[in-house]
Amino acid sequence: ELYTLSLHDALSIYISIIRFNRGQSRHMAQSTVNKVDSIMEETASQHNPRVLDLGCGSRAGIVLALHTLGVDVTGVDYDFVAPRRSLSNWRAIAGHNGFERAAKTIGRQLLFDRSFFKCLEEELGHPLLWDQLDTRTMDARNLDFEQESFSFVFSAWVFEHISDVDAAVRELHRVMRPGAKACIMTHL
Repeated sequence: ELYTLSLHDALSIYISIIRFNRGQSRHMAQSTVNKVDSIMEETASQHNPRVLDLGCGSRAGIVLALHTLGVDVTGVDYDFVAPRRSLSNWRAIAGHNGFERAAKTIGRQLLFDRSFFKCLEEELGHPLLWDQLDTRTMDARNLDFEQESFSFVFSAWVFEHISDVDAAVRELHRVMRPGAKACIMTHL
């Protein structure tokens, strides 16, 4: 038997989702800063560190935080990344990522991102620096960087989505400097 929700029930569910996600902004910002602190520790002794965030996501929180702290960081994602709200960014997201992904990103940006970025700024203790944020659309299996470009690679919850992990690992090996480190986190 097909079960359908009443409009009231559907609205109640969506309101609960919005309340839950808004309440998560502080936790997500703290988690982002914890990861950034770990990256800063790992790169502290490196000469001219350069960080790659592979699969930075549409918020690019790690990239934004590291950039704000003065780290040379590049974020790449398979989807077009535009963490700031604007009609031109939304058109670009829809053109590259498709309507469904664009709708999800626009909804998240309108409902949750302001709170997240405010909390991130508070947790960092610095105003966020949006200018010259380096995010690029790229496939992890075919990175458009010169050999030995990065001293540290960070990737969280990305590799389980890559269809050819061996190719991605070869690419990371190619773009990492001798002695570079990587932190690859997978979900589940």
